[in-house]
Amino acid sequence: MRQTNRWTGVSGAALLALGLACGFAPAQDRTSDENAAGDEALAPASRWSLSLNLSSGYIGEGDLDRGPGDLDIFFAAASADLSYAIDRTSRITLVTSGAYWHYDFDGATGLIAGTSEPFSDLSVGGLGLVYSKRIDEHWSIIVGAHVRSAGESGADFGDTITFSAVGGFQYAFSDSFSVGLSLLVSSQLEDDVLVIPIPTIDWKIDERWRFASEAQVDQVLYLLSYKLNDQWNVGLGAGFYSQRFRLDKNGPVPNGLTDVFRVMVAGRAAYTPSEHVTIALTGGFVVYHDIELMNAAGGHLSSDEVQPAPMVGLSVGLSF
Repeated sequence: MRQTNRWTGVSGAALLALGLACGFAPAQDRTSDENAAGDEALAPASRWSLSLNLSSGYIGEGDLDRGPGDLDIFFAAASADLSYAIDRTSRITLVTSGAYWHYDFDGATGLIAGTSEPFSDLSVGGLGLVYSKRIDEHWSIIVGAHVRSAGESGADFGDTITFSAVGGFQYAFSDSFSVGLSLLVSSQLEDDVLVIPIPTIDWKIDERWRFASEAQVDQVLYLLSYKLNDQWNVGLGAGFYSQRFRLDKNGPVPNGLTDVFRVMVAGRAAYTPSEHVTIALTGGFVVYHDIELMNAAGGHLSSDEVQPAPMVGLSVGLSF
């Protein structure tokens, strides 16, 4: 089996993002009276919260670097997080997510002999549970577990499953600056268990500027943003996407694997018409894009890089 240096699927990223959003809220936002009131101060209705996110996008045509052909990609994703506040300092959250990727190869005959389309429709689905707790005005912790399926249409479902667990902490130096570190332990398709640290930061530089890390399913982003007013926010960031998929059992590489890794630089404009709705438009470039194909046992077959290409995306977030 071939070991790679990159993260082959950040399968705990959704858990981490959820912990940051739900469990690591600055302790300074609560008063000591609220903390003393504890469990009784929470009305039953206020214990529950739900957030939904829908997104889609397109990565433009890029030529393959070492072989003939080119590639463009359409994607769509959705996630839902249902959270229950146990008390004012801790909560438990159920997270579900799914994503679909359509890889449109054209004339890519250099990856696998006899075909110009080594794979096409890839999908990811996940289910996780997270517990997060604010210990005091500085320290917060998170623990969670996650199961995921990542495969091409036609792949055997049982061969697409991976499991992961994450645990971490965040330390708030003040209500405007905090740092954290989580440790992800995850199984991989036809590879050794993956153990990686995930550093996080949230720095409110002043009333308008902010630098923060964001984690989504299979993606980590570091974003510098500027608040224009109460409704508009713009930013510039860089990040990466990484995932390993099981391929169609009847495809050109039966029961094989593909690793996808890309680095992105993009700008984002977000519009928040109300506290419950956020609409964001993203545009930028995929500056590095690598694809590797492997056989059913994880042995290397071929790989190629895609030339830099433009990308655009749209997302809608709802909270209740």
